[in-house]
Amino acid sequence: MTAMKKYLRLARTDILYMLVWQVGFYLFGMTMVLIINRFVNDDPDYACMGSFFALLGTIVGLTVRGNNTGHVRLRLAVTMGMTRRSFLICEPLITAVDVAVALVFARVLYGLELALYQWLYPDFANQIALDVFFRWQVLVIVGICAVVASLFFTMLLQRGGMKGFGVLWLVLCAACMVLPQAVSAYRDGAGSILAAIGGWIYHVVAAVPPAAWGAVGAAVVLAMAVASVLGLRRVEVRM
Repeated sequence: MTAMKKYLRLARTDILYMLVWQVGFYLFGMTMVLIINRFVNDDPDYACMGSFFALLGTIVGLTVRGNNTGHVRLRLAVTMGMTRRSFLICEPLITAVDVAVALVFARVLYGLELALYQWLYPDFANQIALDVFFRWQVLVIVGICAVVASLFFTMLLQRGGMKGFGVLWLVLCAACMVLPQAVSAYRDGAGSILAAIGGWIYHVVAAVPPAAWGAVGAAVVLAMAVASVLGLRRVEVRM
């Protein structure tokens, strides 16, 4: 219990680091909107890029809370005498609290950004409205996924090191960039291999009902959670 109290005391500043990341990304996004609408955009619209970037800042802040990644926090916990089992209880709870506070703060920032743009651009249309994202049902799902993803990447870093984590990160980034372009190429009627891949993705997504995709997503999150627990329960911690 003493080790757990020490770890909780160490983690109490994590949320402050996350909020700093959020504010930094938020101000960057809002600055972009103001510059673009002043010098580039001729259309009567705007986008809540500040709030969107604040959500991205939440991801960054969640990854490097307290200036420590997950596998570093595991090392610190073991060094202080905490068992891996205790870490697997404490870490998700701390992450859940951090994510909850960060999402509430992001909602406050979104309200402030909307108020500012409605004052600056009263007759403009909002092209990126985040109201749907901030519904409580969506936030609960996002929170659960964030907690599981944080623990999963901690396991990957601890077992595979930065190389293994980097490979997976590159694959995910490549998929996020290539797959939308593939679908766009298919819709444009291109005859390339990329368009063929996009056509396959388009038809698969259209053929599977939303409820089935929800079940697939839940199964993936559950598999990640189980893999994280099994991977961290007996993992060797190198000091």
